[in-house]
Amino acid sequence: MLAILSLILTGATFHAPHDATHSIAAAPLPGGGEMQVVVGLAQKPLVSLDRGLTWEVAQGDGLQTENCFVVEYHPDFPSSGSGMFFIGTRTGVWGYDPITRLGERMDNGIGGSPRWFIDLDCPTSGTGPVVGLTTDGDVYSLDAVTLKWNLMMSTGPLFGDRGALAVSPTFFPGGVNPADGDILVSANGQLWSSDDGGLTWTVSSQFSTLATHPEDWLVTSIEFSTDYANDNTIVLGRGAATPGGSTTVDLGEIWHSVDSGANFQRVLQLDTMVISLESAPTGLSGQAYWFAAGRQYPSVQGYVGEGILRSSDGGLTWDSGDTFQDFLLEDGPGNVSGSAEMFYEQDLRIMPDYATTGRISYGRQEGLWQSDDEGEHWWQVDAIAPIRFRDAESAFGPRGEKLVFGAGYGTGAVRFDRTRDRATPLPERTPMTYNKRIAVSPNFFKDGQLALAGNVLLWNWQDPQVLPANADDVPGWHFPAIANPVTGRNMSGYPRGVRYSPHFDSTGTTPGFDRTLFWFTAEGEVRRSEDNLTTGEALALEQSGAVTQPIHTMAIAPTYEANGTRTDAYAGTSNGFLYRLENERWTEIATYSTDLRKIEISPTWDRPQNPELFIILKKAPFVLRIEDSPGNTIEEPLRYNLREVEPTGLALHPDFANHRVVYISTYSSGIYRIDLNEAVPTWTIVGTGLPSYECNDVTLSADFENDGLLYASTSHGIWEAEDSALSVWKDLTTSWAIDNSGEGVRLLSPLNPMNTAPTHTWPWQPMRDYQLPDGTDILGADVRISHFDQDVAKVFVSDIQQAKLLTFSGTGMGTWLFEAIEVDTGLVLASTTASMNQPGFAAADLTLNFPGATGMIELRATSQLQSEESLLLDGFEVFRD
Repeated sequence: MLAILSLILTGATFHAPHDATHSIAAAPLPGGGEMQVVVGLAQKPLVSLDRGLTWEVAQGDGLQTENCFVVEYHPDFPSSGSGMFFIGTRTGVWGYDPITRLGERMDNGIGGSPRWFIDLDCPTSGTGPVVGLTTDGDVYSLDAVTLKWNLMMSTGPLFGDRGALAVSPTFFPGGVNPADGDILVSANGQLWSSDDGGLTWTVSSQFSTLATHPEDWLVTSIEFSTDYANDNTIVLGRGAATPGGSTTVDLGEIWHSVDSGANFQRVLQLDTMVISLESAPTGLSGQAYWFAAGRQYPSVQGYVGEGILRSSDGGLTWDSGDTFQDFLLEDGPGNVSGSAEMFYEQDLRIMPDYATTGRISYGRQEGLWQSDDEGEHWWQVDAIAPIRFRDAESAFGPRGEKLVFGAGYGTGAVRFDRTRDRATPLPERTPMTYNKRIAVSPNFFKDGQLALAGNVLLWNWQDPQVLPANADDVPGWHFPAIANPVTGRNMSGYPRGVRYSPHFDSTGTTPGFDRTLFWFTAEGEVRRSEDNLTTGEALALEQSGAVTQPIHTMAIAPTYEANGTRTDAYAGTSNGFLYRLENERWTEIATYSTDLRKIEISPTWDRPQNPELFIILKKAPFVLRIEDSPGNTIEEPLRYNLREVEPTGLALHPDFANHRVVYISTYSSGIYRIDLNEAVPTWTIVGTGLPSYECNDVTLSADFENDGLLYASTSHGIWEAEDSALSVWKDLTTSWAIDNSGEGVRLLSPLNPMNTAPTHTWPWQPMRDYQLPDGTDILGADVRISHFDQDVAKVFVSDIQQAKLLTFSGTGMGTWLFEAIEVDTGLVLASTTASMNQPGFAAADLTLNFPGATGMIELRATSQLQSEESLLLDGFEVFRD
């Protein structure tokens, strides 16, 4: 098995979708369907009504700005019986109503500090209370009638902030069944239990040793059987770190009890701690399964050949079968992202329709997974949509057309032609699909220059409508050399942001032009090129000679002179430092106690008369106006009536002399504006109808003074509205691309002789861009090769009416069968069969049209190969109209 895994994983391309999902809950909705709520990236509560195809941020009473940890659903709460989600955060607990889709802080009775709830549980039937555990070891219950929390007991602060609790599925103190009052709590290696609804507590003699060191055993998960009232079965998981130098990072155990926890028997030892346990009711198979997930990612760091564990005998014996294969498509497994305290938080959850569908969800650091057959197979869901956009810029094109360019995080770069009302992936296929920042030359209409910073390299795109004016004199995409003058090595690094000088013009025809670009790397080091990315230099030091704090945002003032003092460039850091550049070194001009997220230079900037700039901060006062006169920096907070909104982006009216209007995007509360010329400046929201998607930035039209258009870069497309409270937001993202390595793409190879479990997913061999003929444009960094007949690639989408299979034709190629299938009915909406065996080598698209389709659609490409034939899969492109 080790040899097989090594072979199939060789050459996998790393990408970092940052789609962490740490806690899951789901509720059936009146009239059908379900609502799923998860704690996702950045510890935010995300909501989906379409089985994970789209996600919005849960709103209400400040919930959207909280750092969340755990979510649970009570089906009969409050006492009226409407059902409610409960979300534990660092500062308390929120209730979230699935009908009104509003959150409400529910803190009555919670005392002291910390109020960080790390676990919640509730009965699956009846009107019993919600029970919660804090990092302080406090165990609370929330009464369904009084809506007040009552402190039941305290274990003392939790070692490593690690603990768990579980309540009986029929938990209701005073109930007729003895099991109705059972609660279990783990803290500091010990297991506490109560059989009277929390009035009295005892410590298990088997789990009584206090943990004081990472190598000590902790009880990391607890679960009651769904039929606990009859079988008295409890399963718990444990974990401990291994000594330094061990090839195994941690160890785990599963323990089993059939007498309500009076006695436990160890039934399994494994090479990772057990973080999540779940008991399922009887499904269509006639079995009532148990499920378990280890902290380690399947087939990583010594935990090889293990997937999601399953038991068919009430938790006595366990096996993961071949489910480890279903996780092999993930690139870079085990890489951490998001909140450090959440790296190993994960959750298994039985879905509301499990009895008829066998659906289970599983979330962890590497994303959201789902099984549709009681845990036999698993596939990944896009917890972050492939049409997430983190940045956008607007420009006039060579023909005077109005353009908006978006940095897609999964779909590559997209160009929106507002003149023709058309959106397309930036021609040709974008070589880097996960992008963070995009920069467009201020003279794009004549030099056609665009730079893209993302997960791999710093890419340049040259609009083929104008003569090439880049270092390589080539149209389309190219990877600039950016040579270090000393070492000759490329200096692009791992770019996270890029900015052009306000005077940039690669044609050299604008008076006072320069060819200067700045970018910064993942490590926060700023780099500069003054010859249009031919050579570069590092700008990593403060005036004192110390290394700068890690920089993640920049702005360049119009007084920056590439041939003069080279000052008036600004940079900000995630720990609140604001720098001004002076030649090659940085001067710290201000420090704040929170993340400095973006800087914008005033359009009326002038030194020395008006050195005005604006910044946004993650926390209050959120927006600041700054006058940067050396030795006399003046700050003016622009909080006014702005509530807790967590700003993410910033823009200024281009005619700032007459319209001192500031715009900000917020994490999930929309776009706000304020007019500083008003007698009493007031923040107001722009437009209506923008869903509560994560919003990453706001951009103004290049023709804003005439059309008044704003663009919001969101987690689900780029949206457009006029600068008016009554304007209705419109989604511009009518088409997007899905790379072959996208999170939601499933690959199968049932006839591959190496695949000993043919029904499970199996990676296809990757082929990197440099292995293809020169001049070949591909989507992302590689394509996948189908070597075997009946290989299948599939992806699930909704709200589309056309799709393309992105592939290639050439000598020795086979035939594709491309289908669009309605998931709920199995109906084939459209299909086509096409041979790719053609002279030469060229990009090829297979197109399907299925107007009027609704609901979830499966796009399926099946290879039809004869001996020695093969096919290349680049990805998919989908269209809403």
